[in-house]
Amino acid sequence: MTYLTLNERTLRCVTTCIAYRDVGLSSTHNTERQHNMASEETLKHEIETLKADLSALRLDFKGLGKDMASAARAGASAAKDHVRSAVDNAKEQGEDAAKKVKESIEERPLTSVAIAFGAGILLGVMLKK
Repeated sequence: MTYLTLNERTLRCVTTCIAYRDVGLSSTHNTERQHNMASEETLKHEIETLKADLSALRLDFKGLGKDMASAARAGASAAKDHVRSAVDNAKEQGEDAAKKVKESIEERPLTSVAIAFGAGILLGVMLKK
């Protein structure tokens, strides 16, 4: 004794074929086959559309990566310029302050020596404690 196992779709197909043969509706069976073929073509078309969409998405991500790298370079360049400007500004202020101190010392040398002497004594007292 041989046991055959049929899944539901196969069983439905066999039953439909027998019914069409018995009733003489083979044209209806052909219509169903054409409908299945049309569904298969639709599925193939959807798969091709999906492939095209994935390819476009891949290109979009590639472009996004390039844009992000470009923005990072531009940001780094702007930060570098800002730091360079701040350093130049601090350097100018330091040079101006040194120039003013030098001029003050040249204008009043005795006062400058007295201030330096007082600052030295004050510093010595503070360090002793």
